[in-house]
Amino acid sequence: MVKVFVGGIRHESNSFSSLTVSLEDFRVVSSEELTKTKYVRVLKNSGVDVALSFTAYAPPAGLVEKEAYFELKRSLLNDLEKAGKVDGVFLDLHGAMEVKDLGSGELDLVKSIREIVGEKCTIAASFDLHGNIPKELAEMLDIIVAFRTAPHIDAEETRYRAAVLLTKCLAEKIETSIAIVKPPMLLPGEFFVTLYEPAASIMKMLPEIDSKPHILVSSLFVGCAWTDAPYATPSAVVVATKNKYSEALEASRKLAYEVWRRRREFKPDVEAGEPEEVLEKALLCREKPAVISDSGDNVTAGGAGDVPVMLELLIEKNVEKSLIAGFYDKEAYKKCVEARVGAEVKLSLGGKIDKINGYPIDIKAKVLKLSSEAVLIRSGAVDIAVTSRRKAFTELEDYKALGIDPREYKIIVVKLGYLFSDIREIAAKAYMAYTPGFTCLKIEKLPYRRVFRPIYPLDKDFEWSP
Repeated sequence: MVKVFVGGIRHESNSFSSLTVSLEDFRVVSSEELTKTKYVRVLKNSGVDVALSFTAYAPPAGLVEKEAYFELKRSLLNDLEKAGKVDGVFLDLHGAMEVKDLGSGELDLVKSIREIVGEKCTIAASFDLHGNIPKELAEMLDIIVAFRTAPHIDAEETRYRAAVLLTKCLAEKIETSIAIVKPPMLLPGEFFVTLYEPAASIMKMLPEIDSKPHILVSSLFVGCAWTDAPYATPSAVVVATKNKYSEALEASRKLAYEVWRRRREFKPDVEAGEPEEVLEKALLCREKPAVISDSGDNVTAGGAGDVPVMLELLIEKNVEKSLIAGFYDKEAYKKCVEARVGAEVKLSLGGKIDKINGYPIDIKAKVLKLSSEAVLIRSGAVDIAVTSRRKAFTELEDYKALGIDPREYKIIVVKLGYLFSDIREIAAKAYMAYTPGFTCLKIEKLPYRRVFRPIYPLDKDFEWSP
């Protein structure tokens, strides 16, 4: 019987963030939990003997601590050794895991796995759309499948597609070749929302490529622009059968060039501008709520969640029916919990985590509501959801936990980049504020040191062809 090993380590690392990722930050999904996933079920249902390890995931932040990565890696490789001889490996990866003093965690992990399983073992990996893919990583894998949506709604579908392709290759003894072409660009994810142009039409190229003879699957990685690494660019990746590399290369070149050709068209999918300018426009909205993305402090991409630029503006203007969702401050949360609902508190918010872009502001507030992870306070007319951990308010359930109906507010500021589905649907109007922070969208201002030059948009006067 064919045997497949399953495991993975996922993280999206922001090189500019001071928030290092420790072992405690990872949530480990056990082998028992993995048996319930769609992709493991398809492996088992195809008659494969599945050796389950674990997958580990930590929320986006800064670099992963070396000790944390090596501890997870040792556990995964130990499980692989225990599994004995395997015919295939399925890896659940992100693609932008950067380990301190090491570099690409995915590259290091796959290299170590390949040394154990040998060249004949088929290794398949599923990835996030925002993965940074070194060419050496593509060379060591047999199957690469990435998400096709941003905001991501196809994560499980992607893992399932990768698992189906792995079983097909093992059953039919298909050997593969992978072409990868990387246009010299830094493309923030907020400029590539797959619901809108030019991303929508570019992503439509993938099914067309997949329909060609000898092509097994294609992927377009946007990359993670906040990972300062030589491989932090988009990647056009096409997997073909072994002797059809030329077809894969031709398709990946066309895909990569289309991204490059339209490089000046990429922008936010909503109206964007400086913080004060955006707030003034939001105040003129007749319908509610107007949602403003505090894009430079986007916690879903490694932002600290405690840069107070938008908070300070709302308080200065005493904007009625306004909400900050949310603001990360453990000390303030604890103080509010101790004071209890109804109490008046004096707080210093901001600049505790992001000390580069953030700064403290002193406020007086009333404690309105408490939950296990957040407290709702009111300073003047402004409501603030202060959290005990970095938390993105991406779903209506996040608001419900505090007894909040976001539709009742005139203005909501979220520590996000592009809006996730729940909030996108209720927003009468959405804006993006170009705020400072670890996820600053004015990437020309960020202190890149390791990217290859020339690279767009840090450099503009150069030509490229794949």
